[in-house]
Amino acid sequence: MAVSNDEGLEGKVAIVTGGGAAGEGIGNGRAAALLLARAGCRVLVVDRRLELAEATAAMATAGGGDAAAFAADVTVEEQCAAMVAAAVERWGRLDVLDNNVGIGSRGSVVDEDLARWERVMQVNVTSMVLSS
Repeated sequence: MAVSNDEGLEGKVAIVTGGGAAGEGIGNGRAAALLLARAGCRVLVVDRRLELAEATAAMATAGGGDAAAFAADVTVEEQCAAMVAAAVERWGRLDVLDNNVGIGSRGSVVDEDLARWERVMQVNVTSMVLSS
């Protein structure tokens, strides 16, 4: 897939949360990180599992991009602050935040228990606020 730089991404600094990929597929986060790197962004690949973030960063670097890995749980405020600080410390700024962390519920709202609902909201919504 060709990537144009019409969006003006060259030299921008991006954080991609959920940037690792477990299992067979590439995953949305990894795909976003690789495409941003290919478009000229410097990318901090963030995942709870450092080895998954490192694999994505290595793929981006092998493709000619500038990427680094960082481990963080985006539901923890201090880890989100550390993630942003790491990008700014490494590259001097932050331009793009690509939130790719998300989980689903186990069924309909009627079947969902409150604890699971709160966890889904924490991961899918609160994490975006904490990362911003």
